Amino acid sequence: MGTSNTLQVASGATITAANLYLNTPNASSGLNGYYNQTGGSVTLSGDFGLGNYNGNGGNACPTNAIISGGTLTANGQLYLYKWSTSNLTVSNAGVANAATLRLGWVDSSPTGTINLGDGTTFSGGMVFTGTGTTTLTGAVSFTGPTKVAAGTLAGTTTLGNLSVAHLAALEGGSAGAGTLTAAEVTLGSLATDATALKGKLAAIAGYKPLAVTNLTLNGGNGTVALAVSGTGLTNGNTYDLLVSTNPITAPNATSVLAALKSGARAFTPAVSGDFKIIQVLYMRLRNSERYFCGSVSGFFKYVSSRNLRR
Repeated sequence: MGTSNTLQVASGATITAANLYLNTPNASSGLNGYYNQTGGSVTLSGDFGLGNYNGNGGNACPTNAIISGGTLTANGQLYLYKWSTSNLTVSNAGVANAATLRLGWVDSSPTGTINLGDGTTFSGGMVFTGTGTTTLTGAVSFTGPTKVAAGTLAGTTTLGNLSVAHLAALEGGSAGAGTLTAAEVTLGSLATDATALKGKLAAIAGYKPLAVTNLTLNGGNGTVALAVSGTGLTNGNTYDLLVSTNPITAPNATSVLAALKSGARAFTPAVSGDFKIIQVLYMRLRNSERYFCGSVSGFFKYVSSRNLRR
């Protein structure tokens, strides 16, 4: 599609092709690509792509695909490419099937939205790459395997098995509400891999940003960074970041706790006694507080909390 035209697929239509791309010519053309499916069947042996660009580089005009009826099946990838703003909506009786949902590329992330109606199930795998944060929300289930190859995957939806690569991150919840749920979760693959768990804590009994069935931390000591924040937290209280159905394992670290680290002085990593919960102890020191540091029989030094390092 190189102009502001619409490809309409209605009831009774049957389309078979290798690939289907929504392209726009350049950033200044003012021309958009539209795909509107209200019925029928479209089967692709390859990919369904939004946001492709006819030139080399640039920021093309938006491409939009709405599937409100019928079935679209891509036996390759369903993706949002990096050159334009792309919007995909699957709602009502619309069905979108793909082997892989890909968001992001090696050198950048796409812009746009994916809107899925409540109750939608995506059974293919997903790959997240590029920079920035990709957020999934709504009553949507992704049952296939998901790989976070780069950047941060965040949200409050339901995932299947999930792997997080070196330097990538997993973030649960949304502004202290909602939970990102997953099955088998693996952080890193080598002892040298560094990953991160993120979330906004809430002073609500039983709340957790992340919930998983099993969690394996493959990095060594101090390789899993906990990047957390929160409002209304009580000094001295411990808050849950991740809850696992089964005990968490860290085969390449001396312990699960040893694998964790925090970049914020106010939050200290902790692990429950049954090894099923990753927690943080919130302890923010006031600048007016003073502490004596040293041993009972040794030299004591008088310091202020602004100079105290945990």
